[in-house]
Amino acid sequence: MKYLQLLNAALAALGAALGAVLAVVCVLYWVYLDLDPKLPAQLPQLVMAAALCAALGVAGLGAFLAQRRGWSARWLLQFAPLGAIAGLVLFFLRLRS
Repeated sequence: MKYLQLLNAALAALGAALGAVLAVVCVLYWVYLDLDPKLPAQLPQLVMAAALCAALGVAGLGAFLAQRRGWSARWLLQFAPLGAIAGLVLFFLRLRS
């Protein structure tokens, strides 16, 4: 159980850090939106990536707290980070094509 809690905490920290960094990049894009004609087209994708990373952080935190506190739905919440990871993978695969 301890390793599962560490994995959930690591996913929460990773998602929160990536979400925060991408949120700052979104603000920088928004500030300099009128300087490059490519920026307005790229901003929605960047916002979506930031939201998906933040969702990974929230899902990891929920799974960590559920496992740590022994909630009855803890095993169901263990699959929440997998959904966020799948969303991120599909999003980035869609960007490649």
